[in-house]
Amino acid sequence: MLLVFSEKTFTEKNWDYIYLYDGNGTEIGKYTDNQLAGAGIEIEGDSFSVKLTSDGGVNKYGFSFDAIYSMDNDPDLIREIPAPHNIVNVEAQAPTCTEIGWDAYEYCTECDYSTYVEIPVVYHIDNDGDYECDYGCGTQISDGGEGGTGEPETPDEPTEDTCDRCGEVHTDFFYDFICMIKDFFNRIISFLISLFK
Repeated sequence: MLLVFSEKTFTEKNWDYIYLYDGNGTEIGKYTDNQLAGAGIEIEGDSFSVKLTSDGGVNKYGFSFDAIYSMDNDPDLIREIPAPHNIVNVEAQAPTCTEIGWDAYEYCTECDYSTYVEIPVVYHIDNDGDYECDYGCGTQISDGGEGGTGEPETPDEPTEDTCDRCGEVHTDFFYDFICMIKDFFNRIISFLISLFK
């Protein structure tokens, strides 16, 4: 028979386990995390049992089946169902000025499942003040010193707008606002002066 587990099948990694047994009580496999998510497991015979062990700490979905098939009816069915995940854990690797890095991640050797996220190359760093990149690439850093970087930060360029009121160029909204207030008070003063003429 063929057991097809739900994509939701998930247990707390390395704490909660799903055990599969054939009809004779022989253990077929021990699975944790998402190893059985969407997977198909072939079992000889016409019966099986499942045991879920949990430590009661973190709660995850557990398991459910999308289908249970008799292999007598369609022996080629197993080819259409993915195998259980075979998870490989990879330690984190910090990026350098010449090499990308990554956070700790895992991937499956049986399918395209992966939690890999690339961390881009970083700027040259000189934390020891010797004016050389601490990553050993040999790059000379001109500013040196504590926490210096080979690439100075460039501030955002201010945007320039010509003021509709005075015709001058202002670099941000604040100056345009001040110009608007000046214009408002000039109009009030002009109006008051015209009243007393």
